[in-house]
Amino acid sequence: MVSIEPLRYFAENLAGPQWEVSTFVPQGFSPEEFTPAISQMVDLSQACCLFEIGGLGVETTWLKDATRNRKDLYVCDTSQGIASDSFDPHTWTTPANALIICRNITQTLITLDKDNTAHYTARLKKMEQLIDSTDKAISSLTEKLPSRAFVIAHPALSSFARQYNLQQIAIENEGKEPTPQSIKQLISQARAEKVKVVFVQQEFSENSALVIARETGAEVVTINPLSYHWPEQLLFIAKTLKYGTTKTDS
Repeated sequence: MVSIEPLRYFAENLAGPQWEVSTFVPQGFSPEEFTPAISQMVDLSQACCLFEIGGLGVETTWLKDATRNRKDLYVCDTSQGIASDSFDPHTWTTPANALIICRNITQTLITLDKDNTAHYTARLKKMEQLIDSTDKAISSLTEKLPSRAFVIAHPALSSFARQYNLQQIAIENEGKEPTPQSIKQLISQARAEKVKVVFVQQEFSENSALVIARETGAEVVTINPLSYHWPEQLLFIAKTLKYGTTKTDS
């Protein structure tokens, strides 16, 4: 089992068809507020291994409680070795971190199934090549941008911004909704940085983002950092910063 969909993408590609991978938090739900159904708890009870990001709300509550006494369950913190970011646990949103995550997953698979070490090592090499090509494409897209700053409703792209020398302006601050005064300050900051894009996510309210976009003339764009389609989502974000939504499908 994996905690979120991006981890399912990595785990399925690294493990191969002989492993069955299920996701605890389904698509469309926030891992910070998710309450599992019986089906998720049943899947967890049958799992031999759990891959976590480390630090997501559901991991520190439901998953922690449910696995506390499971001595037969191998738990892998896939973010081990990644510098801690106390306010943003979205480590998978950057290729540099994805490499570490995939290597941690592969090492766990080898620990559980040593006889197939060569199989997992070969699949890891293919994933490393894909991650490297994704990184090069994003680097090219973000080399020159209309603005190096963007506004986002929930601060999910801290790692992405850091790797590509971007400025993330988050509306939500430490899990708290913005005040009228903070929205006013965000509008001023967005204008000063000539922000062109305001990112929103379906799991969070868009109200404040829409106000900021209206006052600054920025474009509101829906992204999904929790998407299973990891490379496509990161490339979509980079293309949006480069072109807006006019050329993101090319």
